[in-house]
Amino acid sequence: MAKDGKVVIVGAGPVGCTAALLLAKNGIQTDLIERRSHPVLHPAAHVLNARSLEIWASIDRRLAQAILDASPPPEELLEIVWYTALSGRRLGHIATVPGGEDLLRIMEQSAWRSTHLGQHKLEPLLWKQIEQTPLITLHRGMTFESATETETGVKVVARTGTMPVEFKGRYLIGADGANSAVRQGCQIPMDGPELAHVASAFFRADLSRFFPQRPPLLSWIYNENFVGPLIHHYDNHWILMSPYFPSVQSGEDFTPQRWRQLIWGAIGSRAVDISLISTGTWTMTSQIAERYRSGRIFLVGDAAHRFPPTGGFGLNTGAGDAQNLAWKLAGVLSGALCEPVLDTYETERRPVAAANAAQSVKNHFKMDLVTRHFGLKSGGAASFNKALGAPPLSWLPRGRRQGLVERGLARARRGAAALAITSRKSDELRGRVAADIAQQQEHFSARGLEMGYAYAQGIVMPENSPKPVAGAGVVDYRPTTWPGARLPHAWCGNKAGEISTHDLLEPGAFLLLTGPGRALAWSEACAKLSAHCALPIRLAELADGANPNLVSYWERIFEVGADGAVLVRPDGHVFSRFMAPDEAAIEAACHSLRLLLPRGNKDFSPTARGLARPHSLTVGRGLARD
Repeated sequence: MAKDGKVVIVGAGPVGCTAALLLAKNGIQTDLIERRSHPVLHPAAHVLNARSLEIWASIDRRLAQAILDASPPPEELLEIVWYTALSGRRLGHIATVPGGEDLLRIMEQSAWRSTHLGQHKLEPLLWKQIEQTPLITLHRGMTFESATETETGVKVVARTGTMPVEFKGRYLIGADGANSAVRQGCQIPMDGPELAHVASAFFRADLSRFFPQRPPLLSWIYNENFVGPLIHHYDNHWILMSPYFPSVQSGEDFTPQRWRQLIWGAIGSRAVDISLISTGTWTMTSQIAERYRSGRIFLVGDAAHRFPPTGGFGLNTGAGDAQNLAWKLAGVLSGALCEPVLDTYETERRPVAAANAAQSVKNHFKMDLVTRHFGLKSGGAASFNKALGAPPLSWLPRGRRQGLVERGLARARRGAAALAITSRKSDELRGRVAADIAQQQEHFSARGLEMGYAYAQGIVMPENSPKPVAGAGVVDYRPTTWPGARLPHAWCGNKAGEISTHDLLEPGAFLLLTGPGRALAWSEACAKLSAHCALPIRLAELADGANPNLVSYWERIFEVGADGAVLVRPDGHVFSRFMAPDEAAIEAACHSLRLLLPRGNKDFSPTARGLARPHSLTVGRGLARD
């Protein structure tokens, strides 16, 4: 049995679904292969930032709104708290959202807010959207086996039961997670270390008695019975994480009774009914694929990069991967863009993954500032696990080594017991811990990285100026139209009412955005740019008669003066910007747009339009033409 689609995607997790939906939005048919028959039951990834919500809104605003509707109310996402136990002392906290003027500034930066929704809740929403999209066929219960490139595309073999099924497509996207079979089939290595091994339990319990107002999004707990994080998943659902030592342990060693003991240890009370829902184990790594492309095969999401959860970047980085790749694949498949455009996917996205990985690792080890005061270090468990798996400890019977684990954990947690004691010495210890908790802001507030990443190379016209950032570029986001950056959000008006500048973007089209009242002055320049681009270029102006401050807002946020304009790619990232419809600047942009054209596009021939094609050119050093 053979099936033929334009793109085959392996993996119907959040990133694979997002890629399929974005391709469908651009008119591209996909076969989506998923080994599971049902959405995941374990929460897994859960931090969804505003940039990801913008991406889902570009597919369907109702999808983005459904995600927010299924999420906890915003007031339950306001802080991270450190405790000796839920029934014990509160050691310190971090606000995830600032107050006052800082909060107002954040609310101006996007039409959508960040939220917290476990993958077990997100996936059903995405699968429902998939099922309502005619251009996508979801094949459940199929296991990917192999991919072979042909002269015109890729042949993919999957298996359902004992029956092989063949799929044919022009391209293949591997969105099949951290242990990607697609990546392994391409023999693409992952570069980076293993940092820790973690066991987790998803459970239901009414813990409201321990929170006078509302539970925090995440609780870090340190005592002699338990050390680790507890994540609140709304409606009395929780995830607890504990160290795991695969050299001598398996998931089966974490029995229901063992998990109850750990959960009671985190709570500080056994007088709580606990209903276990699911459990699992996973390896925390910081690894990036050596390359994102092998011929007609591309990697996205965890198949391309794996981060520690310290920062919540994983799923969100994957959503950005899907957005970046989808419009380029659609452009190539439609004949509007040249095939080398696809090389810029790695050029643009791999540096974003590298930055997010670096910040995640920094956050992971920066927690040592807190735990050093009672003798714990982030790398201790991983080092111990490695020692248990190597001579001479590996020569010991498994039971003996498991005993070493239990004694080692007890010894490691012993120092945390002092945090709960009432004494002058413990008061001083808690004071030092609280001071270093305050240093963890980048771990839990990273809007500068989430919204502020920019493509320095690729399909951009780079400028000889540094990208504007606020502070270190991690916590605070500074809107900018620096080429490669995300188009700043601003509210503007049209016949349908108030919309975001992001709502002006259309699938498979560039946007030339001008300031209030300047669209007519740019109409000739827009026509000239359009003559050199096979993708349509839409002309729009920032307009809202009800906002008297719109002109000053345009000049301050969009950085091109009253007479300037910003040329934006279909994915909402700036291609170039202009201070005025200057002939030389427009010609330079035309020159760069011509590089994106396919050589054999007979319906769009630069030569026929009297344009000379240079022999070897580069757009932003990321797209070379020979």
